[in-house]
Amino acid sequence: LVDCADPDCKETLICRKEVPKSLDLFVMSFCPYGLKAEQGLKEVVANFGANMKVKLHFITSVLGEKDYQDFPRKQWCEKYPDGNYYCSMHGKEETEENIRQICAQALAPKTFMDFVWCRADNPRDPDWKKCATTAKIDPVKLEACQTGDQGKKLIKADSDLTTVLNIHGSPTYLWNNKKIERAAPDPEAIKTVFCAQNTGTPGCEKTLSGPPAPPPGGPGGPGAPKGPPPGGACGG
Repeated sequence: LVDCADPDCKETLICRKEVPKSLDLFVMSFCPYGLKAEQGLKEVVANFGANMKVKLHFITSVLGEKDYQDFPRKQWCEKYPDGNYYCSMHGKEETEENIRQICAQALAPKTFMDFVWCRADNPRDPDWKKCATTAKIDPVKLEACQTGDQGKKLIKADSDLTTVLNIHGSPTYLWNNKKIERAAPDPEAIKTVFCAQNTGTPGCEKTLSGPPAPPPGGPGGPGAPKGPPPGGACGG
């Protein structure tokens, strides 16, 4: 039984409020499969425009000392000056990029995907400022967020959310804020799953590039469905 009035339960799938025409994509910023999912979204977002709301989340762990001692993959972790351990599958550079991208989303919710798509071409490129300029994001403000308390709070929120939802594989798709169902990283496949959750949305009648989605496997709960994810994934 779940008491949705309990603050500790509010983020669980059963308690989450349905948000039609929304997609939350959970990724690791250096994961090649997550990058493919982000790149596949570019055509999808262009197709649906304002009829699709996209938000990114990052699969990571922010741990205090006690939880760090119990964490099985300490090689992923780096202790920061605030005393917490920030753990990403691809190391400290990925943690910094995760925070940078989530800061871009907070600072520029309408253009942050332009930053993400620019970075997806080479997320390890140290010259991230050119992508900020492309997305019309002030590099000074972005760096201040990424290196300061704001970025740490944002990534800790994602760490907590991925824990509650038991999401460990990049990419993972959360549709309409309520249903986890995998999709291949191709535009037509992403569109197909989105339209199955949001019938009649303008843009669903169009055919996008790539193969269509395979037959739906249904959601796992609270994690992902069984079987290999379409297109592969980092983590598990």
